[in-house]
Parts: sequence; structure tokens; C-alpha cells
Amino acid sequence: MAPNGHLYFHPKGEAYCDDFSNAPLTTQAFFIHELTHVWQTQTFGRWYLILHRHPFCRYSYSLKPGAALTAYGIEQQAEIVAHAFLLRHGAKLSGVADKSAYDLLVRFKGATQN
Repeated sequence: MAPNGHLYFHPKGEAYCDDFSNAPLTTQAFFIHELTHVWQTQTFGRWYLILHRHPFCRYSYSLKPGAALTAYGIEQQAEIVAHAFLLRHGAKLSGVADKSAYDLLVRFKGATQN
């Protein structure tokens, strides 16, 4: 979890991992999801997550043509970035026939392998 722009994983918690780079792809995607919250804090300020997090935050989303990443909720943004990561590493996601929409949406520095 990244409540204030820093990642926290309790060493005895089930989400903890010594080295996410050697973890299964889905675990790496979870880490990427949490790193997106760090990016949100660094980009929009320390109060961004606190002010935009509410009990009804949705993780599910539908991509909207031409919409920027910031047009989605905070958890949706994190899911979109995690899904882009999975697609770029060869994973198949239900309902995704063309990954190019993710390539257009998630284009910030360091997001691609190129």
C-alpha cells in the first residue's frame, strides 16, 4: 500500500516480497499498481490520494477513446498502468483484443521498454 507516496509491505504480510523483480508477473503487476500511487503523489502532491480516496473507489474501468489517464479514478489509473505492464509482458487480459490503447494511454517516462 502507498497511503502517502511511500510503499509499505509488512514483512509478515502476504503481499510482501523480498524481490519483486523475481516474482511472478501478477505479483509484479500488483507492485506496479502500488507504484502508480507513488507516481500520483509525486505528480499531484501529497494530499492527492487522501482527497481522492473514498470508500467507493472503483478498480474496474472501461477505456474511453481519447481520455487521458487522469480522467480515471485513482484505483482505475493504477489498474490501467498494471494492465499495460501485463500486456507489455505478453499476458492476455479478458476483454482486451488490442493493447495499442494501453500503449497510447500509459506513455510516461520509463513506462515502456524502448
